[in-house]
Amino acid sequence: MTTMLHRIPDATDFDELRQLGELTTLVSSEAGSTYLAEGYTGWPHH
Repeated sequence: MTTMLHRIPDATDFDELRQLGELTTLVSSEAGSTYLAEGYTGWPHH
């Protein structure tokens, strides 16, 4: 999560595109958004 949300000072263009791609993939789907939310708030207990 840290590498998706924070800029790396010596990142290459490829690194920045990869970072953007990972973040976009995570938030552009309901499953990705759910995964992100559960990771931040805690996984459901069964």
